[in-house]
Amino acid sequence: MRYKQDTPITIRYNNPGAIQYKDTIQWQGQTGKGYANLLTFETVTYGARAQMKSLLHYYTVHGCHTIREIVSRWSGAKMSTLRYYILYVGRHSMVAPGELIVTYGQLIEVALAMANFEAGRNYPAHKSILSGYRMAIAGHSTATLLPGAAKLLKEAEVNDESKDI
Repeated sequence: MRYKQDTPITIRYNNPGAIQYKDTIQWQGQTGKGYANLLTFETVTYGARAQMKSLLHYYTVHGCHTIREIVSRWSGAKMSTLRYYILYVGRHSMVAPGELIVTYGQLIEVALAMANFEAGRNYPAHKSILSGYRMAIAGHSTATLLPGAAKLLKEAEVNDESKDI
């Protein structure tokens, strides 16, 4: 597909998460890399799948369980831009920046908000993005708890109870 030159790069590259190239990772549907070391994908569905797989990795391996933690790790932004990015994602995903993300549905909303932020506008091909996210979560319902979320919720409950003492 041909895009106008003023079309955001994440849209032209089918890369809603603005994922940068790493020589150790070859994503399904990856076609190369372009300007600013951003990956290019065959379709936006593959780009969205890679974004969600990355977010799941951040959640399970790096312990990023809130928007604040995810965006801080994801973004190479300066502090003032980072603060705006975090607030934007919170506002548009309906998840508070410090709130635990516990379901696949919440993580999908966060990913969509991040895609819109990275594009500087609403990312087109909404259905294709959702298809990519569904590919990444491999059949889990959006209401399903993320791996380790039950333990996080229990720990948060215990911490809240100890504050009452």
